[in-house]
Amino acid sequence: HLFQETFSQELAQQGGNVHAAFELLFDQLQKRVASHDQWNHQGTMAVVSFIKPYNRKIYTATLGESRAYILR
Repeated sequence: HLFQETFSQELAQQGGNVHAAFELLFDQLQKRVASHDQWNHQGTMAVVSFIKPYNRKIYTATLGESRAYILR
């Protein structure tokens, strides 16, 4: 839920730079997972996509051993 809750805010703070917002939020997510001892030997995986409404450009980011496919 971290991503959903903070993406719009982070995107605004980054001046609309989707790449920078993704990078900062993934870093926060990784640090949050690493701070829990019970998750010490587990990895983090995530796939997120964002479509800019005005130009319909798709941005996708992956973390860990995950992948995203864009199909038509």
